[in-house]
Amino acid sequence: EQLPGVERFFSGVALERIYVSDLDRARETAAAVATATGCEVEVRGALRERSFGEWEGHTNAELMEADPEMMATYQADRDGYCPPGGQPWNDFARHAVSTMESISAQHTDDVIAVVTHGGFLGAFINHVLRSDRGRVNRYSIHNASVSVVDRLDSDLVARQQQGDAALGKQNDDASDTSGE
Repeated sequence: EQLPGVERFFSGVALERIYVSDLDRARETAAAVATATGCEVEVRGALRERSFGEWEGHTNAELMEADPEMMATYQADRDGYCPPGGQPWNDFARHAVSTMESISAQHTDDVIAVVTHGGFLGAFINHVLRSDRGRVNRYSIHNASVSVVDRLDSDLVARQQQGDAALGKQNDDASDTSGE
């Protein structure tokens, strides 16, 4: 139900390339962008969401019930704690920034789309906003929303975040680039 909104949003947009995570839900969204733009899609596993290892598929409530001490440790250091078999946020965030900067460097004068996941985009936007917070906590990234980041000389600038394309809502207000 979100895909028609994505197609409407990108209709008529001239893209050089669409990059997408290898996970199915992102690939479905990228296919909608490709339908609207006629642009080629390139799948990159490096655009995957953070791995929560053994925690994947479980709610916070389930994890708290199973091991309250482990969850208390996680809550005390959400950025540095590594879920069993997963990734700590800090490592994941560095990976997300490196991946996005690498893609951006290949397209200094092009308009591209990167279809990935909320945590991945949040880590990158957090970097662009120069937030010293390790976690995204001042804005939210919804499914089928569009965040626009421009390259100005050698700097990246978060220009705006569009509303939920899936609902046909558009929010043209500039995003808070102060990082506060």
